[in-house]
Amino acid sequence: MYKRLSEHPTKSEYAKILDETITFVEIYYMDPPTQLIQSIYAQLLDIREFVVKSQSIVDDEEIFERYTLGAYAVKNFEKGNELRERLCDIFGGAMQYEELDDK
Repeated sequence: MYKRLSEHPTKSEYAKILDETITFVEIYYMDPPTQLIQSIYAQLLDIREFVVKSQSIVDDEEIFERYTLGAYAVKNFEKGNELRERLCDIFGGAMQYEELDDK
C-alpha cells in the first residue's frame, strides 16, 4: 500500500517515491504506453534529473510551467487511484523540494 509523502516529508522519501513511481509506471502502464503515460513517464524522469539530482529547477513558477503531473493526475485518474496519489505527491513535492528535510 502506498504511503503518502505527507506521512514522511523528507528529500530521501521524495526521491524514493519518485523512483518507485517510475518503476510502477514501467511495470503497469508501459505495455503499450498511451500518449498520456509517455508524457507522465518523461516528466518523472525529468523531475528526477532536474529537481532531485542536479537541483537546477527550484522555482515554483518554473515547476508549475514545466510539469503537468498534478493536472494529469486529477483529470485522468479517479480518487483513490495509486498513480493519481503518487503523481500529486510528486508534483507537490517538486514545488516544496527545497523546503523538505534532508533526513
